[in-house]
Amino acid sequence: MIDRQRLLVALSGPHWLFAALAAAVFIQFALNRGGVEPAIWTAGALLIAQVAAGAYRPWELPLRDLAVVAVVALALVSSWLVAPEASDAHRGLRLVKLVILVLAVRQLAALGFDRRHVLAAAVIACAIVAWQLTVRLAVGSPYGTFANPHFLAFFAALLLPALLMLARSLRSPLRHVVYLCALLDLWLIFNESTRPTIPLLSLSAAAAAVAWSAAGVRVRWLAAGALSALLCFLLLAPDAWLASLGLITPAQDERVRLWSDSWRLIAAGDLRAWLLGHGIGTLRSALPGGTIPEFVGLTMPHNHLLALLYENGAVIAAIVTGAIGAFLVQSLRLPQRLADAPSRALARANLAATAIWLVFSFLAFDTYSRHTLYPLGYLLGIHLHLASRVAGNSPAFDTPPATGE
Repeated sequence: MIDRQRLLVALSGPHWLFAALAAAVFIQFALNRGGVEPAIWTAGALLIAQVAAGAYRPWELPLRDLAVVAVVALALVSSWLVAPEASDAHRGLRLVKLVILVLAVRQLAALGFDRRHVLAAAVIACAIVAWQLTVRLAVGSPYGTFANPHFLAFFAALLLPALLMLARSLRSPLRHVVYLCALLDLWLIFNESTRPTIPLLSLSAAAAAVAWSAAGVRVRWLAAGALSALLCFLLLAPDAWLASLGLITPAQDERVRLWSDSWRLIAAGDLRAWLLGHGIGTLRSALPGGTIPEFVGLTMPHNHLLALLYENGAVIAAIVTGAIGAFLVQSLRLPQRLADAPSRALARANLAATAIWLVFSFLAFDTYSRHTLYPLGYLLGIHLHLASRVAGNSPAFDTPPATGE
């Protein structure tokens, strides 16, 4: 007969949790199938097993971790209380899975990594690139396992900082294999696109964020001035000139019209709707009836703030926006506050991925899409673990030596 306590102790190690999270990443980034949800629920079940075994005490987490859980819970509960019938339960449950991912990644990082985890992560990342290339070249699907170029570019872009960081932790010849995968991943990001505006913006934001986090005050002010000048130039430049560079101009982009239509729907609501919203998922049904006939098939505004204002109201929108803003500011400051080089490398890779997530998800995805929420769960979990180790001035995890001999 199986000893219950021994089983719980066995499930409390990092290997099962790593396997569940790795399965979730591979299924979403490579296969693009619904199996990502069972993998996330499995990670949640493993966390419960660790609580039962006494290896995990979520109530002892730092205040910032509990604040993240509280913000997500507030957004979900307020929607169900304000508009229980209109709220999309399926999309609401994605917030629960977001919390599971944050806590699972946080706990896995706290349990520590060894050489096998680093090698496994590198193999999984390279396997994702290989799978998408195989589907694209052998099967003939232009966007791999995805139906839209933005989806493939988004997940490939999120993978790039991880590939570069993993390559640095390996020795030859594995290091060169991972660098080769990074080059192939870069090709997937642009995917022969004739108008790579969003990929260029996301990678530029990632590079700028990492450079900003490593630069001194004077360089930061110069960079801010240069960015302001660039934005002014792009706003004043003729649309024809921008189009000649292969960039989408505001006049060509349906997002500008969708933003205007979404704001009109928000303004049409009463005071209660302004403050508390219409419920999670309601903008998808309202937007087609509030835009021009050419855009009837488009169900999201490509703007997280407008979606939050309509679905959750001004109160929740302000709280969520403030929380994301604090997350971004702390991510910029975190690398310089960490003591050891591997932790700083992880923080910078996470910062780059966060910048990519912000640009891509804001311009291409729905606020409560799994493409938006699940990657955010990984990023938040890593950030919270790194932030928790700053005060103790200790390594973020037990970093193995460079492997690959």
